[in-house]
Amino acid sequence: MTERRVLVWPWHGRLTEGQLLLPNGQSRPHPMPDDSTFAVSNPGDTHLIRVEGVPAITPEEAAQAPEGGEYWAGRALLSGTDLYGQRLSGWIYQAPSGSKWWLRLENLSIGASLTQGRLRIRRFGVAGGDPDEHLQYFTLPDGIPSPADRARVFADLRAGAGERLQLHSVSPTGQHAVLALTTANNIAQRPLDQRPRAYRFYLASVTGEGQELLVAITPLYGIDDIAPEPITTRPPGNVSLQFTQAPTETSRVPYEESGQLVGYDVTYSLDSPGSLEPVSSSTEYTTPGTYIGQYRWMHAVEFDGETPVPVWTQVDYTCEVEAPAFTRATIEPRVQRERLVSIGGPEVLADGRYRSTGGGAAHAQINVAVGAWSVSLQMEATSELDTGILRYAVDSWPTSPVTNTYTLTSDLGGSSYAEAVRPEGMLPLLGAILGGNGTTRQPEIVVSYGRTTILLDLYSNNLVGVCARVADGPLVHVGAATRLTFQTMAGESTPSTASYGSYNPATGQAVIGALKPVNWI
Repeated sequence: MTERRVLVWPWHGRLTEGQLLLPNGQSRPHPMPDDSTFAVSNPGDTHLIRVEGVPAITPEEAAQAPEGGEYWAGRALLSGTDLYGQRLSGWIYQAPSGSKWWLRLENLSIGASLTQGRLRIRRFGVAGGDPDEHLQYFTLPDGIPSPADRARVFADLRAGAGERLQLHSVSPTGQHAVLALTTANNIAQRPLDQRPRAYRFYLASVTGEGQELLVAITPLYGIDDIAPEPITTRPPGNVSLQFTQAPTETSRVPYEESGQLVGYDVTYSLDSPGSLEPVSSSTEYTTPGTYIGQYRWMHAVEFDGETPVPVWTQVDYTCEVEAPAFTRATIEPRVQRERLVSIGGPEVLADGRYRSTGGGAAHAQINVAVGAWSVSLQMEATSELDTGILRYAVDSWPTSPVTNTYTLTSDLGGSSYAEAVRPEGMLPLLGAILGGNGTTRQPEIVVSYGRTTILLDLYSNNLVGVCARVADGPLVHVGAATRLTFQTMAGESTPSTASYGSYNPATGQAVIGALKPVNWI
């Protein structure tokens, strides 16, 4: 006779404001994950535990579930670090023999150059008997981040300490876990994004069981891995706008005084081609050619089986700046009286009038990826120079004789506008950068001259909310991005750095833009 297994927990759904919302619309009280200053998890963090070889729930077992409930087999979900309401402050390790062990993070202390703590290790899921509890101490070779490191993860506005060692990710068996040293903005009087950002990742590897159980914690990714320096390339050299053809003589008429030839009245054409010519000094003109840029930020680390996998926010662009062409056209020729014996140079009889026109274009392909979400943007800028009619060697050019017209097309929307700029502003470098918003320090991607901003909400260890603003439109939610999935969705409120979100790796459900902490069980 087959032994009947014990079915443990039937309640699953969304957690918010101390209530578990069941699939049938009912709710029941349930504690929220730890959201204190020293919590080893964030309010939206989730970790999926899997136990291999467990038979699926049978129809007979499913029928035993109470109204609104559902039994699971071979899987469980950590809500933050809570398992069905029990606060673990750590994770569960499954030894190869099948025994299960609770690894609790305790006595965490982050110093100037070291981080110390201990793991309290004991049997889990066994009623009665010896828990086989013991302690293991650890020291990590990093401490409080430098101001430069904080700036690289957009967390440089602070009124005090905000570092924590957190459980960031756990493999399905718990044989490996990623720990993260995190920091956050914490100046209260500004609307800051105060969600933690990792500046170091460590890999915890668990072996053995009982008193032989050992946890080796080793550096996994440092700040140069998490926030590598941008990669940019550009054409060599500097350029300046020049009209290379000097005024060209088209005719000369003898000039006499008292019947004697004393000079000539010489007529000049002011026609000339113009171009951006190489110069040795630094200028503000954009050198024609190909520009390439890449910005990367490792915003999370997850597991593929037992292998840690970085999750990236990445921006790539390629910008082609064409070599522009210009023309200086004569409107009225210049006339000078040039004496055979000159004292003080020629006499200008007619200044001459001209008009300079021309221009070119720049084109950019911009690719943005946040986990599994990606978008391509196409950007174009056309530049048209028109000085109007000017007197040669007398009138200065207008301050802004160039009209730049910018056009953006993308799945997020498009924009087009024009502006008058100085000559040096023609053919601007088009691309995008990844940085921290100047007001909130929220991670953002700004499309140069595209009037488009993509803002990121780090809701949890495995979920990023994507928001976007295009042209004069409002900031709106685009959707929920994980390492492997993207769901287009509106947030439960308008975008705000004080909102919450969470992803359920067991069901694929996600919440973004919640006004209160949210999680799943």
